[in-house]
Amino acid sequence: MNKKNILPLFLLFVCNSCIPTLRNLVGNQVIDRNYNPLPQSLPFYTEVPYQIEDGFITIKAKMNNIGKDYNFIFDTGATTMVSDSVAKELKLEYGEILVLKDANGSNVNGMTYITNLSIRELDVKNIRVNSSALDIFEKKCNHKFDGIIGANVLKQGYYYFDVATRKLIITNQKDKIPLIKLQNAVPLKRKMGQPYIYMKGNRNEWLLFDSGYANGNIMINNKSKLIKHHQKPIKQIYYPLKAMVSEEIKLGSFFNQKIQLGNFTSIMQIVKYEKGSNNLIGNQLIQNNDVIIDVLNNKFYITPFQKQTANESISNINFAYKNNAIVVSKLTKNSSLQKMGININDTIVSINNKSLEGIKTACDFDQFTSQMGINKQNDIKIEIKKNNKIEKYSISQKQLYE
Repeated sequence: MNKKNILPLFLLFVCNSCIPTLRNLVGNQVIDRNYNPLPQSLPFYTEVPYQIEDGFITIKAKMNNIGKDYNFIFDTGATTMVSDSVAKELKLEYGEILVLKDANGSNVNGMTYITNLSIRELDVKNIRVNSSALDIFEKKCNHKFDGIIGANVLKQGYYYFDVATRKLIITNQKDKIPLIKLQNAVPLKRKMGQPYIYMKGNRNEWLLFDSGYANGNIMINNKSKLIKHHQKPIKQIYYPLKAMVSEEIKLGSFFNQKIQLGNFTSIMQIVKYEKGSNNLIGNQLIQNNDVIIDVLNNKFYITPFQKQTANESISNINFAYKNNAIVVSKLTKNSSLQKMGININDTIVSINNKSLEGIKTACDFDQFTSQMGINKQNDIKIEIKKNNKIEKYSISQKQLYE
């Protein structure tokens, strides 16, 4: 799992206590009134295109009556945030300051407000936000994320993700939602504003619906009963997961499990970590199905858009750009590759006889892998630097996916 898949967990830890709970709405204007009762509101409706960028669901929105469009990750597992650079651009004034330590040193997060967030015709007023210098806000290749629209905006109405048109419809008018999309209701509850949905597996369980879990299916910890206790995993894979203070190498066990959401049944991929993980389901659900989050009535609706099958082919090794080098970022436990002597975080100096010396950014490496067609090669030849020595390995297609 790469760093982008860890972002929602990081934000859950940092921001749960920061989420304002209630807001008032007048017409197409939502007014933040922390902890006040929620009154009946006038009708509102808007629809906004969404995109999938780097595995994240993103929408455009304006802030503080400035005509500029900002690019936001739509993340139901986090609170609303803006990048430090955007906070400076908008000249936001900080209230509470929270200093966090990460692997790169101090990371100062400021609590502040934006006077309005405009999602097309819908205006959300006086939103409490965090500003942060998280890595996710750095420019990535051909896109840049300016902030996160989080759970503290999900306070009223229906949030309908239409896969066919790639539009997000936000409304409190039920008749604006196609009736056929409101047939398969799943119980929903909210904790600190975040939506949890009721899923049936080996045992029934509430899972956080985390749209910020990029390209993610289901992630659980060892306390979950969603799979049988003695069920044998397809594979066990080592990942270096970056946390706030340090990086920890974790072992993820992969399962293909039949799950049920209301009348929706599918075989989905589940990854289980022994510790340090929340039980959640990621945004693959939105990418493959029409989904409606109904926070008015605490219901969740899902309509299959295309047949969804669990990924049977899980590669035994992956590479990633990290700390100015290309490293082994994923490795299957007890695989032939591990037995050959390859280890997690090993530094790669060449792939298929092409030197990686000129790779200076993650984007450079993405372009390199695309041009080389590495994922389509029958065999991969790599050179690894260990103890100032170069060791050569040849990896067959069978070894990649055995």
